[in-house]
Amino acid sequence: MIKAKILNITQMAHALKPIMEVSENTKFYLKPGERANSNPSHYWITLAPNNKGTYRQGKIILKHSKENYFKIGLHVEKGVSKEIEKDSQKIINKDWAWWHLMESLQNGHFAKAIADINIPDIKIIVDGHIYDDAENRPDEVITINYKGSSFFCDNIKIHNKGLYQISSGQKINNWDWLVKGSSHADAQWWWTDFYILCDFTPSNDLDAWDARKIWLSYLNKLSEWIR
Repeated sequence: MIKAKILNITQMAHALKPIMEVSENTKFYLKPGERANSNPSHYWITLAPNNKGTYRQGKIILKHSKENYFKIGLHVEKGVSKEIEKDSQKIINKDWAWWHLMESLQNGHFAKAIADINIPDIKIIVDGHIYDDAENRPDEVITINYKGSSFFCDNIKIHNKGLYQISSGQKINNWDWLVKGSSHADAQWWWTDFYILCDFTPSNDLDAWDARKIWLSYLNKLSEWIR
């Protein structure tokens, strides 16, 4: 876990935004998530000026955790097909960042970006939401660790494990199980959240990371998918 000079995600979100704007020479927007006890559950830092386009874009996310730490990283979403959704903002098309992410998983750009970050304890979370009103089944979640230049499935909570052909402890040599499993209208997961996350804990230590270091040493390496 990385020590950071921060009190909460609100403070960090407001500190990161101007640093990102200078670095990328573009305007970013803060989007707070649902509020609990007056505090947002998360923040997005996104290129979308309003709610239109927020889903389809890759964005930086800052999330609270139950313990005394928080998570910062990248969030990319796969929307739904027009056959099961009426809200046009949630219907996926060729403009969504999801497809660029899938291409990057297959051509090696994603693995190179993660290797370039070179910090411990990066986790990839694939959170699949099932379209099943009758059974109201919980999300299916795959947690992936990056160790020694390789990806490994750390934990898996899936009802139909054969569908994605992945198991706990397995080395992930390719991402076909995710690319193919989410590329058609009748996919098991009607909506998918893909996160790259790292844990941070508040600290006043001299070596604690400030917002600039978090951007330059970590989030900047993921900027290809902030689009």
